[in-house]
Amino acid sequence: MDLIKAGSGKEVIIMVGSNLEEWKLFISGHPEYRTIDEARLSQIFQKAAPGKEISSVVDIYRRNRISRGEPATPGDLYMAIQTDLGFRLPAIRMAESQYKNGQSAYHYIFTWKSPALKGLMGSCHLLEIGFVFGTYDSEFCGSDPAVKILSSKIQDTWTAFARTGNPSCQSLGNWPAYGEKRTTIMLGRECLVTDAPFEEERQALEVLGETRPLV
Repeated sequence: MDLIKAGSGKEVIIMVGSNLEEWKLFISGHPEYRTIDEARLSQIFQKAAPGKEISSVVDIYRRNRISRGEPATPGDLYMAIQTDLGFRLPAIRMAESQYKNGQSAYHYIFTWKSPALKGLMGSCHLLEIGFVFGTYDSEFCGSDPAVKILSSKIQDTWTAFARTGNPSCQSLGNWPAYGEKRTTIMLGRECLVTDAPFEEERQALEVLGETRPLV
């Protein structure tokens, strides 16, 4: 990341993003995900960010998830924060670095949720791959008509980006480049362009600075 910030890839237009619930792939089958309590959550964060005050970060995630109608158990908070530390924040930092170096970057968050394990997998790591290549299956990706529609849009925009360096296309619409507004496209049942999604959570994590993996 230091090299990217310094401009090592400033000639390269990038498209970068993450899935909304990446970490669910790794913990959905782990018993601690369902049994973790506040004390254990605090232990994990103290290991990840030693000497730093992390209770406010957890409170911010809890408050925002509740306001969006999302579950906010300690396990859910662990999943959300680890997803952002491990995937979303690095993607944002890469897009931000390219933008500041004068290069176009396009940022996305993939929000489609898997029906697998009665929905426990959510919008997990790797779920987008079947949509990109048109190899989606009913068990992992779903079987309703919206799966094919989303896959077609993603294939169109990935192809447009490969051909022209701009992911905008007829089926998806205009996808503005990342910039001061932190413009992001949400890829899911609806494909919506939005500015600075989940911004309060991002700001809370940035205050922590570099952290260790939450494992």
